[in-house]
Amino acid sequence: MIKKMEKQKRWTILIYYTLVMVILPIFLESYWIKIAFGNQALAQQLAMIYFYLSHFVLFIGGIFWLYRKEYSQFIKNWRQHILKNIGWSLLGFILMLVITSILMAFIPQQSSNQAVLEQLGQQTSGLKLVLLALVTVIIGPINEELVFRTALMSQVKKRSSMIFYIVLSAILFGAVHVHSLKEWTVGVVYAGSGLALALNYAWSKNSLTNTTSHILNNTLAFLAILK
Repeated sequence: MIKKMEKQKRWTILIYYTLVMVILPIFLESYWIKIAFGNQALAQQLAMIYFYLSHFVLFIGGIFWLYRKEYSQFIKNWRQHILKNIGWSLLGFILMLVITSILMAFIPQQSSNQAVLEQLGQQTSGLKLVLLALVTVIIGPINEELVFRTALMSQVKKRSSMIFYIVLSAILFGAVHVHSLKEWTVGVVYAGSGLALALNYAWSKNSLTNTTSHILNNTLAFLAILK
C-alpha cells in the first residue's frame, strides 16, 4: 500500500510537471497572442501569469501536500547535521560551477531560456522584478529539485539503479531547459548541472542540500543578468 502511494505521488508530480510546465506552454504560446489580438506585450504578460501560477501550484501541492513528510524529515536531518549539510550544499554548488564552466568552454551557445530571463531581468522593475527573482531564484529551484531529484530518485535503493537514475535525472534536467533541437548542445550544459545536483542528492540523501546548491547557482546567475 505504501509503495503504491509512493508511486502515485511520483507520477502525479512528474505528469504535472511534464504536461503543465513543459508541454502546454509550447502550445499556449500562439494562443496567448491570439487572445491578446496580436498585442505582444499583453501576450507576454499572460504567459508570465501562467508561468508564475504553474510554479506556485507545484510548490504548494508538492512541498506542502504530497511530499510534506519527506521534506519534514529533510528539515529535521538538516538541523541535526547542519554543518555537514552546509558542506554538501557548498560542494554541490562548486561542482555545478566546475562542470558547467568546463562544458561552456566547448559550448559557448546561449539557450533561449537564458536569453528570455536576461531580457526580463533587464526590462522588469519594482514588484515584478521581486516576483521574477522569487520564482527564478527560490521557487523554481525548489520545484525542479522536487521533480528531478526527490520524486524521481527518492525510492531508488540499489546502487546500480541509482546510477541509472542519476544519469536519467541529468538528461531530463538538460532536456527541459532547451526549446528546440537546435539547442541540444546547450542541453548538455544543463545536463551537467543536473548531474552535479543528482550526485549531491545521492551522496547527501537530503534534498535540501541539492536544493540549496541550485538556489546558490540561480542567485549568482540572476545577479549576473541584472548588471
